[in-house]
Amino acid sequence: MALITTGGNPSSSATEDIEQLNLNYYQELYRAALKGNWKEAKSFLDRDPDAVKARISNLKMTALHVAACEGHSEFVENIVALMPAGELAELDDLGYTALHYAAIGGSLRSAKALLAANSNLTQVVDSEGRTPLLLAASLGSESKEVVWYLLLVTTDEKPGQPFTGPRAAYLINVLIASGLHEISLYLLEKHPHLATAIDHQDNNCTPLFILARNQSNFLSGSRLGFWETCIYQFLPVEVNYGPPRSVRAYVGGHESVQDQLRMPTSAQNKVLHGLRRLLCGAIKPIASARFRQLQDAKLRHHCAVELVQQICKQISKKNISERLDYLLKLEILNTATVNGTTEILRTLLNFFPDLIWVRFRNNRFLVLTYAIEHRHENLFRMVCDKTARNKLMAFAVLEPRETILHLAAKLPPLSQLSSISGAALQMQRELQWFKVVENLVHPYYKEYPNKSLETARELFTKEHKQLAESGEKWLKDTSNSCMLVAALVATVVFAAAFTAPGGRLLSSLHFQGNFQNKINK
Repeated sequence: MALITTGGNPSSSATEDIEQLNLNYYQELYRAALKGNWKEAKSFLDRDPDAVKARISNLKMTALHVAACEGHSEFVENIVALMPAGELAELDDLGYTALHYAAIGGSLRSAKALLAANSNLTQVVDSEGRTPLLLAASLGSESKEVVWYLLLVTTDEKPGQPFTGPRAAYLINVLIASGLHEISLYLLEKHPHLATAIDHQDNNCTPLFILARNQSNFLSGSRLGFWETCIYQFLPVEVNYGPPRSVRAYVGGHESVQDQLRMPTSAQNKVLHGLRRLLCGAIKPIASARFRQLQDAKLRHHCAVELVQQICKQISKKNISERLDYLLKLEILNTATVNGTTEILRTLLNFFPDLIWVRFRNNRFLVLTYAIEHRHENLFRMVCDKTARNKLMAFAVLEPRETILHLAAKLPPLSQLSSISGAALQMQRELQWFKVVENLVHPYYKEYPNKSLETARELFTKEHKQLAESGEKWLKDTSNSCMLVAALVATVVFAAAFTAPGGRLLSSLHFQGNFQNKINK
């Protein structure tokens, strides 16, 4: 059937009518592509070979676009064999090629078929300037294999230029944000300049900022139970940061990035590595799902720490002024400290020790102030060892006339306070935290008044008044509950001719008394 065409300048309504007639003609091919039915599609194409290039939907999609969008890889392989290589680069009305759809859908098989016919497809950008690699990276772990494959076969040529072009910073940032740290390490090994890239189109985000804002990237931000922590410590982690076998089968000659720090070198380490594998092999059948989650988390944590190392190496190549601008103006140091990410802070301080002296609002030491205000115990211990430098920080009088003990006397952010359930336990933790900081401060500054003429202890009492009242109420409610439970237990035990123990209730009352005494001090 010949398609209807018009000569001259047809009216808008006439053009729409013609387009609708054409779409009606291609309905059979469209449905076949939508369902992945190659037999029906081939029957139609045998009758009309030119239909392989036709736009068969309202979005100006070809049968190839439709099949790639729906994830029908066998259909894609078959129709690609019938199409000229140049046609594979055509965009639909959404601005995508068939390879973009394969990347979005995570179809490794379709991507391979398309690139085998036209290797330049990796450089074709969509309507927003995104390469297929960038789109695949944006979807995270769901398209991990496709991301690996596209990364290995994509070159840094125009118009895409994914590694040096205007979207290069976004590429490394979105890989890290998606949790694809192994791929990020591989990319930084090939293109080190991306370690300090700044995405000016996305609030000046940097790779280190992306790492710092997501606490789950590191062990310090993961809340593991006792048994989970034990299993985590013994879990073996694969040494190679490289593409999986399923991808290497498509692309050869690509080496892995080695993490030498994790490779067992001594005989003792080899024995420990073997014991870990043996233990994990015994545990895995019992809790395979959680086991796999912990193993993935540990690999992600190791990769994140290695990423921080690689990024800091590149930052160290800047001069001192540029380093400070990069770490402070781009909110990297602030974010890592507020979140209590000790892995990042430890690495930063190893590379740039003078960061410990950085001051911010009211002339306060940034790292120490945030560690105290946000109750980050590990970070506080790391900063406040018994060195002359840190004693100077502890003895400093901050603006406006506050010591670090005044900082500890203030209520923490709600997110930190609510990490412990129960007002009494929250109050207990606040008392313990205040005491830890108090032990660091010189006796002279324990009674030092702020601009409101309040000592740190007086400020603590004022700030925690409501929490103390809530804690007292919580203890009374708990005590009443314990009495009820004790009465029920006593009844049952008496019936069985046993003597009922009262330790639980006495313990609660004793704790209440101690708690009230601490408040009244």
